[in-house]
Amino acid sequence: MTSNDIVNFFHGLFFPIEKITKCFGIIDSNHAQVHAANAFQVCLSKSLTAGATMNLAIEVPADAYVHLQVLKVLHGGAVKIEFLENLTSFANGAAETPANKHRITNTASVLTVTTDVDTIVGGTDLIAPLFLGATGAPQKSSVGGGFDNGDSEWILKQSCTYLLRVTSLEGSEAQNVALLPFWYEETAA
Repeated sequence: MTSNDIVNFFHGLFFPIEKITKCFGIIDSNHAQVHAANAFQVCLSKSLTAGATMNLAIEVPADAYVHLQVLKVLHGGAVKIEFLENLTSFANGAAETPANKHRITNTASVLTVTTDVDTIVGGTDLIAPLFLGATGAPQKSSVGGGFDNGDSEWILKQSCTYLLRVTSLEGSEAQNVALLPFWYEETAA
């Protein structure tokens, strides 16, 4: 350890300092979860025709404690966003491996994430569909689910399946849509 690694000892804790500013590093909780290798994200991006949907299923295991922080949706026109809890079942789809936002680690997410699911049964909408954008409007960035950097964080129910769905409300034009949920995981509350 060098003097740049540790600057102070306070109540039994060592505090690292930033190399450039020589100040204590103070970061928010989400940022700390990235550093702890507990933060994950997936990106689903598609061109949606009028009325088409994009679905992302998230299965939470019994021993997980998952904090959905932000659901970012990029869209080129009018969309409807739904966040369903307690799906009974779904079919098809492709497994999606969530990316750990700490790229030096090999820690994997405990969630099972599946894209392009269909034949969806059950589920209660937690956000009473959000209608965003206007037909033919320029590219938009909207935030849902966790809404705005943890201001409305969702702690996901254990042993439960969720669905994030974006539906294009455009009349005739296709639009590009991207869905980027961000969450962090703990093993116990």
